[in-house]
Amino acid sequence: MLKDTLTKVVDAAVNKFGADYVEARAQKLFKTMLTIKEERVEAAKEGIENGVAIRVLVNGAWGFASICSFDAETLLDAVSQACRMAKAASQKLKSPIKLVESKAFEDSVSVKPKKGSL
Repeated sequence: MLKDTLTKVVDAAVNKFGADYVEARAQKLFKTMLTIKEERVEAAKEGIENGVAIRVLVNGAWGFASICSFDAETLLDAVSQACRMAKAASQKLKSPIKLVESKAFEDSVSVKPKKGSL
């Protein structure tokens, strides 16, 4: 399950790589593309795009990774890279970033296509 995988990624960022803050945003996009010429469908393509954006705060600096996969090993590698990026950036900071406490927010959005013209 994706939520379990993302939880492991967040836990690794905190416990293994020393992140003070971790954010993982997953997206599964179902796409349909139609090519229409003179009111006739000439081509139709469907596809699914998966992706996760990871943002971490380590030693007062941000690190980021974007991955087109839900694979656990790939995501763990990406969070490791994001944490290394943040650690490197933190060495150049004059004033570290500090976040205020806030409640977590979880949402799901579903959009129904509408017929229209360009």
